[in-house]
Amino acid sequence: MKSRRKIHVIHAELPIGQLITDTDLVDPQKVLQYAQIQDRNGDWFLWGRFIYYDFYRVNLINKDKIKRIVAHRLAHGIPTFNDQLSHIVSGHTIVQRPLTILGQTNIDTCAYGCYEGDKSNWEALTCVELDTWRFFQATPVNFREVKPLEVTWEDI
Repeated sequence: MKSRRKIHVIHAELPIGQLITDTDLVDPQKVLQYAQIQDRNGDWFLWGRFIYYDFYRVNLINKDKIKRIVAHRLAHGIPTFNDQLSHIVSGHTIVQRPLTILGQTNIDTCAYGCYEGDKSNWEALTCVELDTWRFFQATPVNFREVKPLEVTWEDI
């Protein structure tokens, strides 16, 4: 990337309760160790849904409600976000628009569901241009720029 901004891309989420840093994520042994930590659904890296579970296919129009849900989630577990961990881009849990919660952005907007007969009007393939942090969505009949919904530490 031109900006030299570091981004981590994972399928789902990092395990909660672990202090993970960028240094840890360049060490293959530590990555393997973290990747094998389990939650009730399996490996966190592949199946974790602590942060985004409450937003699965939910209309994300009410930001105040989303902030309350995030605050409640944080009261029941500490995500790994810290000053020495770069931003994470992930998917796995389907959301109706790109959703940034603290140090992680979920861009899984159900690409497999966006076929020509789709009436949801939100299912699409979402991607992010990393240097500009602009988000785009594509369907078989449409291409558009979208704004992510963002929840920051100041919001909660």
